[in-house]
Amino acid sequence: MLMIKHLRFLLLALVAVAVSANVHAQAVTIDFSGSDNWGIGTTNVTEAKTYTYGGYTIKLTPSSGGYFRWYDSGNILLGKTGATIELPAFDFDVERIDVEGTSSASGSVKQNIFVGDEAVSTETTGAKGVTNKYAIAEGKQAAGTLYTLKVTSNHNTQITKIMIYKKGEGGSDEPEQKTFDGETVADIAAFNALASNTEARLTLTDAKVLFVNDYNGTKEIFVKDAKGAVDLYNLGIDAKAGQVLNGTVVGKRSARSGFVYAMVKGGDYSDGLNVTVTDGDDPKPVVVGVDEVAGFYCDLVKLEGVTITGSGNSMKATADGAEVALYDRFQLKLISGLKTDGTKYDITGLAYDGGASYGVELVVTGVTLAGGGEVVDEPATPVASIEALLGLTSPSANLELTLTDAKVLVIDGNYVYVRENGKALCLYQMNDIKAVLKANALVSGKVRADFEVYRLLPEIKANKHTVADNLTVTESEEEAVPVAATVADIAAGKNVCDLVIVKGKKKMETTDGGSNTYYIEDGDNKIVAVNNGKGLDKFEDGAEVTVIGIVNTANDKYQVKIFKSVEETTGINAVKADMPQGQAYNMAGQKVSDNYRGLIIRDGKKIMVK
Repeated sequence: MLMIKHLRFLLLALVAVAVSANVHAQAVTIDFSGSDNWGIGTTNVTEAKTYTYGGYTIKLTPSSGGYFRWYDSGNILLGKTGATIELPAFDFDVERIDVEGTSSASGSVKQNIFVGDEAVSTETTGAKGVTNKYAIAEGKQAAGTLYTLKVTSNHNTQITKIMIYKKGEGGSDEPEQKTFDGETVADIAAFNALASNTEARLTLTDAKVLFVNDYNGTKEIFVKDAKGAVDLYNLGIDAKAGQVLNGTVVGKRSARSGFVYAMVKGGDYSDGLNVTVTDGDDPKPVVVGVDEVAGFYCDLVKLEGVTITGSGNSMKATADGAEVALYDRFQLKLISGLKTDGTKYDITGLAYDGGASYGVELVVTGVTLAGGGEVVDEPATPVASIEALLGLTSPSANLELTLTDAKVLVIDGNYVYVRENGKALCLYQMNDIKAVLKANALVSGKVRADFEVYRLLPEIKANKHTVADNLTVTESEEEAVPVAATVADIAAGKNVCDLVIVKGKKKMETTDGGSNTYYIEDGDNKIVAVNNGKGLDKFEDGAEVTVIGIVNTANDKYQVKIFKSVEETTGINAVKADMPQGQAYNMAGQKVSDNYRGLIIRDGKKIMVK
């Protein structure tokens, strides 16, 4: 079973909602472009709350670790997977729900309309300034149904209006689409020469599709005409490598060289997308030197006879004293296992502008031995346990880790935390394995992966050999038991990746931008405590609190991310009085088995079991 590691959180910024009736045949408009009539205020709200205005009630729920607040630019800012807006139950059958974004919304957010846990429309990818239209499925349109708008990808979006249409009226009187009246450019080179964020109509003439990425919820089509190459990002074109595009698209020039983000997909402009696709020959890469890659952004290039330096996330191709970073952007797992012993390789990829942080990179799409020949991995190195793995030099590639009754502690987006015989580990971006895991399950068997301590966090990551076939997963209802840790322990890097229970005094600091950072203090020691919507914000500064969470890292420091409700440390005695006699509980008030080790409460008394 594989797991995925990723966790990034949601932001909601809220504004007033005005309700109007029967505009363009829509029954209700919820408008977030006015003043703060909901009374939400500018303070971050980190848990689900219900608000009423104009006779309508909505429920706002942040994603794990996120927050929402009133936002003075006149919209709600929704962030990251799991953020939701629960709409009122309307007294009419609903045919369609439209969601209007703002000019600063993310160009790659995915969202959908749900009834409970069931999607009742088609997931869309939002673009800047675009209204996404959700046709509600037959059988889910009845009056009184509770609809929820949910962010379904790890990106932010801003919402200005939500428009709800009556059945029979939603399709016949839609707002009229505009036609694009801006600049038209004749070729890709002219488009790439535009200033960043300039919107223009790009003419595609015999543009060859070099590569198509359909990974992680985005679809990028890298194309090249006679004068340049460009990345058409989330445009909606159905094409594959080797095919040829002719026609026009309207989009904005990205700040990064050769990239077009936030493409208008015919949404705001009736003539925003007009492309024909025809078959053609396979694309041929341009052979370039390592020092020439930056001159071919978005083009398919080939480096010949290069050697490899670095490791993990910092691998580079080198030749003749020059080097370029290698990037597994599309998770093809082609870099894993490349040797740094002087072996020469031919590497094909897309020249990529990593921006100010990373500079020029090569997104790898193919690797062979120099002059041709398949890259053959050495046999995997067996590793007998998590404890043995943690003793290896980081990074270490092509390992076969044996897990024996490893307890799944927490599944948190792309991160899965497991514990085996008192040692914990993070599984990162291991999608196949994550798909078969459940919280509290026991995992045994062998898994192929690469190991790295990345910014203090020990993690295994998928390589091209990673599958869940050799793992046995046994579901369990027995909750993972947190281990007792001190603030000083966590600050020193002990118990990393493990589920811990820690006590201390709460402290909150607010930045000039309005973001809150929470800390747990104990004497001279202090660590960040990621609230994660678990109630730390309810306590005053200085309050003695007990939190349960995973020890992870951020900004190259150890912290605890809370996964259980926060309790006042002084409230433990009150918990004891309600406990059945004879039953054992941990310090968080959870039932534990007779083989539990640590501090417990039994018959109203604290007992240390060793």
